[in-house]
Amino acid sequence: MNATVNALFGTSFSDLCYGYNAFWRDVLPELGLPHSELPPAPDGRRLWGDGLEIETMINVRAARSFPSSVVEIPSVEKERIHGESNRNAVRDGIRVLRTIGHERFRAEQGAGLQSRAGRGVERNGRGRR
Repeated sequence: MNATVNALFGTSFSDLCYGYNAFWRDVLPELGLPHSELPPAPDGRRLWGDGLEIETMINVRAARSFPSSVVEIPSVEKERIHGESNRNAVRDGIRVLRTIGHERFRAEQGAGLQSRAGRGVERNGRGRR
């Protein structure tokens, strides 16, 4: 998925779904993310952007809005101490691929976000930059 996003959006992410992103608070509205307090779906299913795909959405939108300001900082993830991951490679992978397609469509439709010079976005990622 890293290669797909890098090819479609001209980025160089090493780990698209690492899950740690830092950005200035005033950047948040420009990313157009789903509100964190949306009521749950009546049938219990996940809503758009409330799962693993939110990381992809943040990274792609930040890269489109602030292309020269996104910085990936290498980090190390230690082994899990206890418990099991609740991630499902197929289910979560499909959600991320859907998000990539949606974001590509948004870009083609001119729904890109406005760039603002001087404001950066930092994200931790595993692996090489």
